[in-house]
Amino acid sequence: MITVSILIPAYNEQNTIRSVLETVQRQAVPGVRFEVIVINDASIDDTARILRESSSLYSRLIEFERNRGKGAAGIA
Repeated sequence: MITVSILIPAYNEQNTIRSVLETVQRQAVPGVRFEVIVINDASIDDTARILRESSSLYSRLIEFERNRGKGAAGIA
């Protein structure tokens, strides 16, 4: 079994984050396990709350205390 890590950066994505995670969770590839890592880049809307309520949809959550910008998710 191969593990593929999927990074999902999120900043103020309250309207879409659950849908994105559900879509990713529905994907299936024989012999591949998906590790979904969400990086919340200090969202100021309800993104953090939605992520906490949806923890079954991802493998790991990284939360930044201050916004670091688009590129920071890849170096989390």
